[in-house]
Amino acid sequence: MKNTLSLPADNLTQATEETITSPLVELINKVKEKIAAIDGIRYVDEDWGQLDYYTQYPPVQWPCVLVDFSEVNYEDIGRGKQTAEGYLSIRLADLKLGNTSNKAPQTQKDNVHNIMEIAQTLHAELQTWKGFTRTRTTRAKRDDAIREYVITYRFALYEV
Repeated sequence: MKNTLSLPADNLTQATEETITSPLVELINKVKEKIAAIDGIRYVDEDWGQLDYYTQYPPVQWPCVLVDFSEVNYEDIGRGKQTAEGYLSIRLADLKLGNTSNKAPQTQKDNVHNIMEIAQTLHAELQTWKGFTRTRTTRAKRDDAIREYVITYRFALYEV
């Protein structure tokens, strides 16, 4: 997806259209492509609240990964150029339908921990890719059967 910006022509009587691709749009699309290639993940998208704002069932398939920028800071480096340093939040979620107690069948216990295996595979794909560095993982507190982890990566972009 490309961002489009209409710029007026020099004589201000005509408008020309120049296509400008945002580095952030390119970055998030490449991250989604890398994540979608991981076995076991059934839904990858930008985070627009799929796990937060729903009536009966979230509009995702399980397990799912939602990505979005949590913060991006810019700094001028001269000649109209900037650097961007920011954080990408990856929400990894699954329905916890199994039991992890000592008396539960081993197959149930094994399946419950699939989300942690996916998190490790996801990390192996992203760590150091394009300068990504994992900074934290937190467990989201929820009041439903969704087990969710938020994994945050730091990144930097430079305009050339």
